[in-house]
Amino acid sequence: MAENRQEREIIRSSRDVSIVIPDNDTDNLVEEEDIKEDKDSALADAILKNAGMALSLGVICEVPNNLDTPNRNRYEPTTAAIGPYHRKKEHQHVTEALKTSYLAALLSRPRQEQTSLEHIIKAMREKEYEFKSSYGHHKEKIKLLTSDECVKMMILDGCFILELIYKFKEYKVGAMEEGYKTMDPIFSYTWMLRHLQRDLILLENQLPFSVLKDLFDLTSDPKHNESLSDLVVNFLDPEIQTYGIPRNDELTGKHLLDLVRNHLLGKSPQKNYGKYPNWKLTRYCAADLKNAGVVFKKNENAKSLLDITFNDQDGNLIIPPFFFGEGMIVYLQNLIALEQSSSNYTSHITSYVIFLDTLIKSKEDVKLLRSEGIINGSLNEEKKMARTINGLYSRAIVDSFYYDELYQRVNAFCEQDKQKRRVLVRQWSIEFFDNFSTPWRAISVSLGLAVTLLTLTLTIISLISTFKKRTHAPMGYSVLSQVF
Repeated sequence: MAENRQEREIIRSSRDVSIVIPDNDTDNLVEEEDIKEDKDSALADAILKNAGMALSLGVICEVPNNLDTPNRNRYEPTTAAIGPYHRKKEHQHVTEALKTSYLAALLSRPRQEQTSLEHIIKAMREKEYEFKSSYGHHKEKIKLLTSDECVKMMILDGCFILELIYKFKEYKVGAMEEGYKTMDPIFSYTWMLRHLQRDLILLENQLPFSVLKDLFDLTSDPKHNESLSDLVVNFLDPEIQTYGIPRNDELTGKHLLDLVRNHLLGKSPQKNYGKYPNWKLTRYCAADLKNAGVVFKKNENAKSLLDITFNDQDGNLIIPPFFFGEGMIVYLQNLIALEQSSSNYTSHITSYVIFLDTLIKSKEDVKLLRSEGIINGSLNEEKKMARTINGLYSRAIVDSFYYDELYQRVNAFCEQDKQKRRVLVRQWSIEFFDNFSTPWRAISVSLGLAVTLLTLTLTIISLISTFKKRTHAPMGYSVLSQVF
């Protein structure tokens, strides 16, 4: 009995007391959970690593995928790589050694304050973060391995551009002198200079303008008192070839291509633009517009390339003149790519290209605009020029069209002109058939026509007879046989 009582006490006490037995498997499970949490945390950090950067578009973008066409060569440098995107491409004529020699030439120029290369390096180190941020979410693609490499790129590329635009101004003055010669590899070959003027405005071949401006301030040559923007526009002018657009010393931009865009826009008048999908185009090309009564005139006092106006009263369509060559083609395509690369840009240049695209459909349209002095160009074949213009706007996406109101008025004028011609034709037909409204009128008109035809026939017979007598033509030899 005592044993049974003792067993019951042990069982009762076991119900009230929880006994924890160490288990090696449980400890391992806890450790695995901790490791898993650490891995998840590391993965989360990796996913969000560039979250802030992704929201920063930067100012220097790549060509959007929708514009990456077979004409890709119009976006890539052929002579000099500027910035990070194309720096490792082969077949660049401007090598790092040539850039270094241009840097040395720039530093050897007289300056108001002596600036050593060490001072420039220190200044560019302070610009390094801004430089990298300029490429926004493309930062990973530039693959700058070290801080030194980044600073070296800014200095070599920036100082090369500055010395190039100085040399260009001096070259233009010297080249007019008899016996002028140069040993400079760039200015010894016209093609190389032209290619550089083209390469420096490519969307993917840019330096931040703030970097260029800081280098300009550190190395400015007192012999040249122009602003940086004026020197740049002067260097690019042979390729831009715009007439009458006033210079602006205070002109600036995010980079050189943006500066060119601001120059071309100038003081463009505000226009009532149309929003997609409601903006209007025109189905009339230049030749059709002329037939509808529109008169093309050259805008001699244009404030910008886009300063296009239309007068509803007299039908005058006034367009600024421009030079259309291979350089302008590259400029327009890269400016379209710039506007397509960010929503921060308006579609002014793209709208201008759409305007050209609708205006020019055939070589007859090109001939018409050339005859009015609106188009001048190095592309001598009108058909080739028309085909090239029609390919500029391909694949671009436009939400706002800045010639919407102008085209609405042009279309209304053409429809009004058509309506006037319809009315004239209708009035003439009514008057003609009114002559046959009564039998007597019909007889009178018929007799009049018969007399007219008889008179004309007798006149022709008389002329033939006179001609035969003068030429002693044999019998049966008609005038028609002589002609044919």
